[in-house]
Amino acid sequence: MSISSLICVSLFLGTTVAIVFPQHNCSEYFTYGMGKDGSSIGVFTAKKGIHTPLNFSVTFALKGSAKVTPIEPYPELPKVRQNIKLGLRAQTFVRFVNVTEMMPVPIKFFLNNELLCNTTIPESSDFYHEVPVEIEIDAPENNVKGHGSLPRMQPIFPEIQPTIYIE
Repeated sequence: MSISSLICVSLFLGTTVAIVFPQHNCSEYFTYGMGKDGSSIGVFTAKKGIHTPLNFSVTFALKGSAKVTPIEPYPELPKVRQNIKLGLRAQTFVRFVNVTEMMPVPIKFFLNNELLCNTTIPESSDFYHEVPVEIEIDAPENNVKGHGSLPRMQPIFPEIQPTIYIE
């Protein structure tokens, strides 16, 4: 192997950063996934039997740098309204952009002012900062009573590669 190839490989491996997907206490209502464009997203699902309008309010904790986009209906507003009308649970999502160290973790998730998830940050939280986001979705009441099942959503989870350390 030539010295120039070795330098290129070293530079490539040196700039590769593993992103951590943190634990959270919100698995019934939140999941990480990949958008159609390959971006990292977080999908929120309303609880069963909730009435409209829906007010999703989330606070994320960040470590390192990342941008959390405003909450949007998932997959889009007409589909969310149709799901609600059919008695399915509404969903929203956020995009995580330019994540450097750890995916943002939801520490508080409110739906219509009801706290559904609450995650505590470790004591040494000097390096965390919080980002609040929210959306209100006005949709017709559901026509199907007691259905309350999840819409068909299959998030594409990221393929996590092991970190290779060269000594």
